[in-house]
Amino acid sequence: MAVWEPINGVYMATTSCLASLGWLEKWINSPLSSAAIGGMIGAGFGAWAAGWIARRSKRLDSVNEEIRACNLATLLAQQAFNLALALKIDAIKPMTDAYDKARSEYLNPKAGAVSETQSLQKIRLINPPLDELRTVALERLTLPGPATRAVLQVVESMNCLNRALTSRNELTDIFLHKQFPPGMDFHHMYFGVPKDGSCHAGYMDCMKSMVRYTDEALFFSMTLCQMLDEQGVQLRKERKKLVRGKVSINRFRLATSIPEGIIPDAKNYATWFAGYEVQAIRKKWWQWGKE
Repeated sequence: MAVWEPINGVYMATTSCLASLGWLEKWINSPLSSAAIGGMIGAGFGAWAAGWIARRSKRLDSVNEEIRACNLATLLAQQAFNLALALKIDAIKPMTDAYDKARSEYLNPKAGAVSETQSLQKIRLINPPLDELRTVALERLTLPGPATRAVLQVVESMNCLNRALTSRNELTDIFLHKQFPPGMDFHHMYFGVPKDGSCHAGYMDCMKSMVRYTDEALFFSMTLCQMLDEQGVQLRKERKKLVRGKVSINRFRLATSIPEGIIPDAKNYATWFAGYEVQAIRKKWWQWGKE
C-alpha cells in the first residue's frame, strides 16, 4: 500500500488492486479442500490409467488375433507352395522337357536318332486352399501392399494353371480318340506344325502356359510365405513390447533338398516388383506440418 503526501493535514493511501488472498490460503490448507483437490487429482490419474490399460489390452487382443491369423495364412501359403513344387517336379518339368526334345527332333530329324516318345498322360489339377488363404490374409491380417499383391497373384496364377491343365487334358482326349480336324494329323496338332497353310498350335500353347503358370504359382507362393514370415516376426516383437511370455509363430524355410533350377529366378519377375515400388511423396514447403 502506497501512502500519499498529506493534503490539508490528511494522509491518504491507495487501496490494493487485489483483494486479500488470506482466505484462499486458509481454504487450501483446510482438510475439506485438501480432500477435494486430492480426489480430483486421483480421479484424473485413475481415469487416464484406466484408459491406458484398456487401450493396451485392446491392442494386445488385436496382436494376438493377427498372430493366429498369420500362422494360419502361413500354413495355407506353404500348402499352395508345396502343391506347385510337387507338380513341377513330378509332372510339368519332365513332361515339358520330353515334349521340347521330341518337337526339336521332329523339326530337325537326324539319321539314327531315337525319337522321343510322346506323352499323352493327363495331369491332375491341383486344389490349393485359395479361398481360405484369400479370406485369412486379406480380411484378418493387416498386410503391407506387396504382400497383399502377392496373395492376389498366387490366386490368379493357380487358377490360370488349372485352366491350362484342363485345356491340355481336353486336347489329350482328341489325340487318344484321333478326332483331328480335316487335313490335320497327330504330329501337326501335337507339335503345332503348319500344314497346307493351316496351323493348330493349341497343344503347344497349353504346354507353354503350363510352364509359365507353374513357375508363377511356385515363385509367388514362395514370395508370399517369405512375406508372411516377416509379418509374423514383426507381430511377435510387438507382442513382447506389450506383455512378457513366449509366443509361437510359424516360420518358412526353403528346403535345401529342392533340385537346382526348380525355383524360378527372381530376375524373371523384376518388372512385377518394380511396378509396385512404394515411392515417398515429398511435400512442398507450405505443406509442412500437415498430415
